[in-house]
Amino acid sequence: MPQERELHQTIGKNRPSLVHPRERALLHRAAKLIDAYSKDGCPTDCGADWMREKIEAAIRRGPHPSAKNPDAQEALFTETDDKVENGYAKVVRYGDIKHKLPKKLKISPVAMIPHKSRSFRTILDLSFRPQHLGKLMESVNSASVKQAPAESMIQLGQCVQRLIALLADNYDPDQPFLFFKLNIKDGFWRMAVNDNNAWDFCYVLPSDNPNIDIDDIKIANGMV
Repeated sequence: MPQERELHQTIGKNRPSLVHPRERALLHRAAKLIDAYSKDGCPTDCGADWMREKIEAAIRRGPHPSAKNPDAQEALFTETDDKVENGYAKVVRYGDIKHKLPKKLKISPVAMIPHKSRSFRTILDLSFRPQHLGKLMESVNSASVKQAPAESMIQLGQCVQRLIALLADNYDPDQPFLFFKLNIKDGFWRMAVNDNNAWDFCYVLPSDNPNIDIDDIKIANGMV
């Protein structure tokens, strides 16, 4: 996350978007759309606002058990602090916002998955369905309005076949192909959402106190 770049004041928490089409990328058909997202925030529609009962049920449930392991917990706090410092996240105490809840506030459990290239990969489980009074409620994923064209996912599933066909059609024993690998581990953090939509993607930070009062539980914006 670059610290030397000027931060945008109009995209929540004063943080920059790291995706700006330029040079040859401007020739792509999606260039104008991506440029608009980089300036105004990536649009999201995660369904109806949650009732307080649903929010507090998800808060009490807390993070995924994998995030409560001491090593994982330390990694999660370090990553969250880094995002806060660089303007990509905000941490709030629930008691400080409960009397005026953000309209879009939704809580999903955060999980810490062991990873081969670093200690843990942080995952926000947007498929989690909170339970209140014995009733399962909708997850963020299931309530979200799907905006991507269906054909885009079909094309995604054909990538390997198309690459193989491209290589076969252009085979030249005197001109070998050059391959390279792109690391997109922080891909979801490259596009910002606006300040209001950031509340759709929140998680509870783990606590060592099993009897912690709900007012003292800390919540982080997960996708900002």
